[in-house]
Amino acid sequence: MNSKSIKINDYEYSYYDVGDSSDVLIFLHGAFHSMEFGARFFPSFKMYRCISLDLPGHNGLSKQGLTSLDQIVDYLDGLVSHLEYRTVSLVGFSFGAIIAALYVDKYRAKRNIKKVVLWSGPFNGIPLTTIMGLKFMYLFRGLGDHWRYSLIQKILAVFNLRLSAKEVQSILSGDVKYICNLLGQIKNIRVNKKSNVMIIMGDHEKVFDVKNTEEIGGSDMIRVVKGGGHFGTKEGWKASTKLVKDFLRNE
Repeated sequence: MNSKSIKINDYEYSYYDVGDSSDVLIFLHGAFHSMEFGARFFPSFKMYRCISLDLPGHNGLSKQGLTSLDQIVDYLDGLVSHLEYRTVSLVGFSFGAIIAALYVDKYRAKRNIKKVVLWSGPFNGIPLTTIMGLKFMYLFRGLGDHWRYSLIQKILAVFNLRLSAKEVQSILSGDVKYICNLLGQIKNIRVNKKSNVMIIMGDHEKVFDVKNTEEIGGSDMIRVVKGGGHFGTKEGWKASTKLVKDFLRNE
């Protein structure tokens, strides 16, 4: 699969664009990931035109002077506006869920946003200890590519998480300090109950505290998946993907 690269209003974009349906589905990846995250789901959503893009500071893409979550949201809208999508649905995972939630809040009156899936988003913020642990990755920069790749694979194995070579490379190519700064800005994100949104959470998230999750937007919007979320089981990913498909299909 070949990615596309374009420049819009002096900002660079890199993304996958597959399908020709008028129903557009945009995947937003988590911190330290890339467009490869969404690409893994394309075969399950062939009825849509699927877009999966790199967010600034990820996968070797420059941060481009965008230092706030709100600027990242505007960056996303730059692509939506430029490609003139009639309607758009969003699937955001982890950090991507935060961007999707903020996008809906800011642009729901301006864009025709059909459906939104917020998957394992750290809506109440990320513990400082987790962010400090992520910053530890910055120390990897002094290692050679072979050693860095090997170390990341060993860390992933601890969590029983298998990623492709491209996905591991995207982790190594992320701007660690920049990404951690964005993660530190996440605080008490709330979802408008009038939006057509579904929130998916794992029953035992390992990255952030899910207490008081219902405050995000209401219990009727939330689906809790056994073995789902960050570092979830194979069955958990399958169940979560089915939830996404069913939600998007139901009018």
